[in-house]
Amino acid sequence: MANNTTQLALANVMQTTPETSPESSKKMDYMAEVLRHSPNWQKELAGPEPTPQELAKAEVERQDRFQREENGRRLKNFSQFIEKRGSRYAGCQLSTFETVNDKQKTAIKRLADYAEDMKCAVLDGGGVVLFGPSGSGRWCDNVTY
Repeated sequence: MANNTTQLALANVMQTTPETSPESSKKMDYMAEVLRHSPNWQKELAGPEPTPQELAKAEVERQDRFQREENGRRLKNFSQFIEKRGSRYAGCQLSTFETVNDKQKTAIKRLADYAEDMKCAVLDGGGVVLFGPSGSGRWCDNVTY
């Protein structure tokens, strides 16, 4: 009779739960006996080892899948943001902001510099505070989203 460890191992290979009936026990004993005569049964069940090319292809596919999922998440987040903010700002970008004076140009330049390294700046605890009189370009906060 196959012991519990053998039953669990065989059930794991078969992806089933071990049964305790006398009939299932006989099946397990038979399978254990067959497997004892095949020392490479685990390798045989697993199939051939993948080649380095197959491993590289699988890694490229995994990275592509991850990138597609990430792009989907970003698009979803952007769409939700636009929905909350309103479509008024959907096409706003720093590169398309129309400046009318040097102060606005300076503000846009500084925001663009910050945006380039925003991830690191935020992780370091950095942020942006826009202040100034009317017409100084404070509404740029809508552009940086």
